[in-house]
Amino acid sequence: MTGGNYASICANAASWNVMFDEIIKTATGLASNFVLKQFALPSSITVKVDNKEVKRDLSHTNGFDIVSSINGTSLIFYGTALPQANQKITVQYDYIK
Repeated sequence: MTGGNYASICANAASWNVMFDEIIKTATGLASNFVLKQFALPSSITVKVDNKEVKRDLSHTNGFDIVSSINGTSLIFYGTALPQANQKITVQYDYIK
């Protein structure tokens, strides 16, 4: 048992996203959430896994989405876009200085 995951029903969307990310990590055994080193401008983000472009997917089915919080910008992968062990992830973006 992992001890479970929870979020307050009064919490903002970022807190819920963190909880769902933890559930995904537990269920898949793979990292699905990657924190970028800088605060990214969302419209500038491009992602490749093993040199194949991954599209942003707001439906959270197959692709990636972003979560911005006071801690930074994170990429979250979904479905068939979830990187497997030993795959190379390349992210390019403009960032807030």
